[in-house]
Amino acid sequence: MVGTDLHQKLLEALPDPEKVQFIFLGDLNQLPPIFGPSILGFSLLDRPTVELTHVYRQALESPIITLAHQIREGRGFIDRFNKTGRLTEEGYIDDRGEHGKVVIRPWKKKLESAAATQTMLRAFLIPLVTDPNYDFEQSVIMCPFNKSFGTVDLNLGLADALGKQRGAEVWEVIARYQKSYWAVGDRVLVDRREALITRIEPTPGYDGPITELPSCDMDRWGRIVGAHSDHNPTATEEEIKRLQNEKAEDILSSLVVGGDDEQTKNLASHTITVQFIDDGKELALSTAGAINAMQFSYVLTIHKSQGSEWKKVYLLLHYSHNTMISRELLYTAVTRARHELTVICEPDRGTGSKHIPNTITRGAANPEIKGVSLQEKAAYFQAKKRSMA
Repeated sequence: MVGTDLHQKLLEALPDPEKVQFIFLGDLNQLPPIFGPSILGFSLLDRPTVELTHVYRQALESPIITLAHQIREGRGFIDRFNKTGRLTEEGYIDDRGEHGKVVIRPWKKKLESAAATQTMLRAFLIPLVTDPNYDFEQSVIMCPFNKSFGTVDLNLGLADALGKQRGAEVWEVIARYQKSYWAVGDRVLVDRREALITRIEPTPGYDGPITELPSCDMDRWGRIVGAHSDHNPTATEEEIKRLQNEKAEDILSSLVVGGDDEQTKNLASHTITVQFIDDGKELALSTAGAINAMQFSYVLTIHKSQGSEWKKVYLLLHYSHNTMISRELLYTAVTRARHELTVICEPDRGTGSKHIPNTITRGAANPEIKGVSLQEKAAYFQAKKRSMA
């Protein structure tokens, strides 16, 4: 994941780089760096190289490893390479017990992004994550995109469903005029680390726009949908009076401390305290930048998943992802799974000259770094080096 620009900055920061021994470790079959070409690839051209090639018997018995190798070799998902699996009404299943399980479920029909998002939430994801047996620590849902059929809308749908399940109070938070909606107990990503929201409270000194009152009847899009809000004409007089008093106190408390300095302007309306899952430490987020950078962690992009692994992986693919589906993207996603992998993808469509292969086969045939063997990839970087000269 280290690009040539970042590597150059490292060299420039060293007092005497000639005295440093560099060891480059990585996997060119996974996603390349986001910024600039991979220094790992160029290092193949002028350094001694050791490649791990032997696949041990136990690994070969894993259907996840089998699929990963098919993708790495550009074959994708082809039935004749999956003799141990079986076709069912739900799709393709290769279950080898202790060695792992792969389930590939095709979309039944072609749906536009918005309809596909709602269908996926209702029919699969919400029942999955609200099941008491779902293990958030050992499972992950992945998707290539943030937008369209992507992590943003899927995360909002799951956060809303899970919040309603536990009766969570939703808070509207304004950070530099951007509104977002959070609740205690939400699972979030802060600086690529997974955390739980433990507290939400008004930020002292904030003097920006007034937010809605926290409510169990507010959804994650800011809509009041329940029967206990002050928007509800059937609310009792006592409830209306209580809500009006709380709103007045909230307005007054937000005006107690204020200022025109840049630090005050950068404050979010509320301070959100999170507890990191890996070490239990807490962090209070009160600036607009920190709040707006925080994301729900129920669905991750494949890029954010790189470097981690889970017992169960659910990979969601849609035809709108075709512009960025690549061999490296799929290989990275598949190899995040330790024991069980479920893929929902576009099936083969059409016949003859109009045949469109399924998403896995399509992506496997589209490498970002050309070649399968290390020698072929070295040739790719050699050609790239000449073009950059």
